[in-house]
Formats: sequence, C-alpha cells, structure tokens
Amino acid sequence: MFCELTPVGDSLRVTKGQFQCDVFHPFDVFGFDSGTSALAAAIIAVKESAQQIAEPEVIVPGYTCPDVLSACQFAGVKVKLIDFEENLPFINLSKLLDTVNSSTIAVIAINFLGIPERIIDIKRTLSKTNVVVIEDSAQGMPLGNVDNYWKGDLVTLSFGRGKPLGLLGGGAVLKSKSSKFEVENSNVVNESALAKTKYLLKRSIIKVLSIPAFYFWVTKLPFLKLGETKYKKLIEINPLSEIIASRLSSAIVGYQSLDDHQDELHKMISQHKDKGLIDFYSLIPSDIGHVIRYPVLLPSEQKRDELYTELQSKGLGASKMYQKSLIEFSDIPNDLILGESDLENAKSFARRLITLACHNGVTKRHLDAMNHCISQVF
Repeated sequence: MFCELTPVGDSLRVTKGQFQCDVFHPFDVFGFDSGTSALAAAIIAVKESAQQIAEPEVIVPGYTCPDVLSACQFAGVKVKLIDFEENLPFINLSKLLDTVNSSTIAVIAINFLGIPERIIDIKRTLSKTNVVVIEDSAQGMPLGNVDNYWKGDLVTLSFGRGKPLGLLGGGAVLKSKSSKFEVENSNVVNESALAKTKYLLKRSIIKVLSIPAFYFWVTKLPFLKLGETKYKKLIEINPLSEIIASRLSSAIVGYQSLDDHQDELHKMISQHKDKGLIDFYSLIPSDIGHVIRYPVLLPSEQKRDELYTELQSKGLGASKMYQKSLIEFSDIPNDLILGESDLENAKSFARRLITLACHNGVTKRHLDAMNHCISQVF
C-alpha cells in the first residue's frame, strides 16, 4: 500500500570514466545535449546534402513522440505523416511510395520501445528513390554487436530519463565511416564544478524519488503532470556535456547487465490472447536487445482504460504512452504538417496501447498482481 512502480526503470549504477570516441564502434559518434537535438542535427545533415530541393519534406509515422516534430521544425523541413500497419508499431510499407514525392529527403523510422523498425524493408521499398532513412533509436539500444542492430543511413540516440541509457540528458548521431553526410560535430563541452555537482544531486534526488514508496507520493502532485505528453519547441542545439559523456561507457555496461521480464510477461499475456490482447514478443530482438516497457494492445479503448485504472490502483507502473496520434496534438504548429493523412491504424494503436513495467524493480509479486488485474478486467 502507498507504493507505486515507475513505468520505466532507472537502476543503472553509473560511474564516471573517460569518454571513448569508439563507444559505439564502428560508427562515428556526434554528441548533443538531447535526443531531440541529435535528431534535428541528423535531419539538417540530410537537408544539406539535398540543397537542390527548395522545400524539403520528411516522412514521420503518425504515432510517435511529438519531440520528433520539434526536431523537424528546428531543421526547417515539413512533415508528411504516414499510417501504421494494422496492430503493429511499424510504418505502413504499402503506403510509403505513395507518400514520397520529389521533395522528400528522408523517412524517420522509429524504434518503438526497443522494437526496431524494419529498416531493410523500408530501404528496399525506397530503392529507386534518393530518400534517406534516419533510424530514431531513442528507445532502443543493443545488448551486444551494434552491426546487427542499427541499419539506418543515420542513427539517432537519446540518453534522457526513461531511455535505455538513462543519464538524464544528452543524445548522439551515429554514422558509418562510409557515410556521405556531414554531421555538425558538436564537441563534448566541459562543465564547471558547480554544474557537475548539480547534475549529481539531480540524479541522486531522482533515484530516491523513483523508489516506490516515494514515487507514490510524487504521482499525487498534480503540478508535475507526470506522464503528460506535449509538443515542446526546440530552441537551440548544444554539445553533449562532459559529465554525461564520461558516463556513457559505464551506462552501456550497466544496461547490458540488466534483467528483464519479457518472457514472464509474454507467458502472462498469452493466457489472455483469446480475449483480444496482443503483445509484440515475436518482434523483440531478445538476442541483441530488449524493450524498456512491455507494450500490449487491448481490444478497445474502453478495455485499455479499465485495465489501466486497475493496474494504477495497485501501483503497478502501467502507462498509456502518448495516447493519441501526432495529428491530434493541438499545440503542434499548423504549418508543420502537410495535408491530411489517413491515420486510422495509428489512431487505433494510440487508443488501445498500454505498457507494463518490466524493469529491475518488478518482482514476481508485481507480475502476479498484473495477471490478477488482467483477469479482473477480462
């Protein structure tokens, strides 16, 4: 009682070290102050390589974090939204070529919670065009060899809270040695002793507040608006801070050693598949990565809300993620998104999705309680 799991874990024991330029070997690494900044820098690099296009456009899936659109606006490109495949967190390939035109410079392919997009299939579909694939892997990180994980022409990462390497800030653009794109090299910036102290203090406070007994009370503070997703305009791009860069190697080692509960959650959801529950277990590359939250599609928005309420009442760390498609956010600039898009599948996905906590803080008791909540609703 009076305890609540966080939706995403942050149990990395991160220690200071030296920033290693080959930390994501064999890629070249360009560090920035956030994942949004990194994505904006990647788009700008593609835009610079296509200067003959007067009004460049990029294609973005209709359901993702609005920060993707913030990066697009900063980079000075317009956006065309594309629908999902039915009941899948993937771009609808059958509609991709119809969405491309002579002004399209890139497709932003999103790694969803650790489930990589089908980059090879997207590239094959685009093979007769000059469209670039930017792989947004803010939510995905490999457990081992990166060659088997990232396949985009450019790859962007985020090190913010709730991401695989939860360092409370920072991001990066990765590019292969043979890449033609020139990413502005934001060198790692040194910080004052005071800034470093503030960072360490902030990290310590967040770790304490993430303890279930404290997090329960944090969720009761309405002014924090936890879990609320809003469009936030990107104002400027800055370099990656030295204090975050120096902890990357340690964070990667910590992430690779984390336990997850994917197998147990899959077995649990499988017991209820005849009731219309869908998980994405077969899409999770468990040999080279894992999800940061366990996604489940419910048969209807009503059932999703019922289950969410039940799980929340037991403090089990459930989340509805973004809750709506990008076209339904009222605070997005009117001139950023071009035309009307048929986002039927993306809208349905947004309204039926729930995520279950699967981090180190989850125990068998929590898993049993989740299963009981599902049985209560169905």
